[in-house]
Amino acid sequence: MATKGTLDETVILGFGSGGKGGVGKSTLAVAAARILAEDLRVLLVNSDSVRTAVRLIKRGRDEHFPFDMADAVDELDRLPELRHSNDYDVIVVDLPGTKAGAFEAMLTGHDGKPIADLLVIPSRAEFIELEATIESIDTAVIPAGIPYLLVLNQVPTKRRDRAMQHRETLRNRKNHQPVVVAETLITYSATYFDAHEAAMTVIDMPGVHSYARGLEAEQRALVDEYRTMLNLPAARRR
Repeated sequence: MATKGTLDETVILGFGSGGKGGVGKSTLAVAAARILAEDLRVLLVNSDSVRTAVRLIKRGRDEHFPFDMADAVDELDRLPELRHSNDYDVIVVDLPGTKAGAFEAMLTGHDGKPIADLLVIPSRAEFIELEATIESIDTAVIPAGIPYLLVLNQVPTKRRDRAMQHRETLRNRKNHQPVVVAETLITYSATYFDAHEAAMTVIDMPGVHSYARGLEAEQRALVDEYRTMLNLPAARRR
C-alpha cells in the first residue's frame, strides 16, 4: 500500500437515504471508506441504528477494512464536532436509513455551514423509488445548500438503459433545478450479498476475472466522482 497522504483539513462525506430504506446506503459508505483508505486516513462513523456497517466490520479482518470506525447512534447532535478532527483526512458518515433526521443532521454546523462537504444519496432507479428521493432533494437538500450526489444504485443489468434515461431526465429538468446525478451506475448483484456473508466488500472478493472485478470497477469509478467533487487528490492506482 502506498504511504497515506495528509490533507490540509478534514473532509466530511455523508451517506443518507431520502426515500425508502434498503437502497444499499451502508454498502456504498463502507466501499467508499475502504477505497479512500488506500491513500488517506479515514474514519467511518456509523449513526444508523440498524448498524449494518458495524456488524460487517466487526466480523471482518483488519486488512479488509483499513480504516477506523466509530459507532455514534443517537449522537447526531455531535456530528458538527467531526469538522474539528485533526486525525483524519476523510470522515465517512453512514446516516440513518430513513429521511428522519438524516438530512437535518448534515444541515448546519457551529459556523452556520453544512456539516457535510458532500452528501451521497443512493436510490433505486425505478420511478416509484426515485419520486420520494427527488422530493427530499427538492425540499430539504437543495434549499439547505448541501453539495450532494444522487447515485442510481442496485440497477438490474436489463434496466441499465432505463436508468440512463432517468439520469438524463433528472439532469435536464425543465421546471425544477437540475438534479446532480452520478455518471456511474451501480449494478444490482448477488455478489454484494456474498461479500457481506464473507465479511468483506466486493473490493476484496477473490478472483482476478470474477464478476466482483466489474463491481469493484464501478465502486472505484464512483469514488473517483466523490474525489472530483471534493477536490481530493486522484487515487494512486495499485
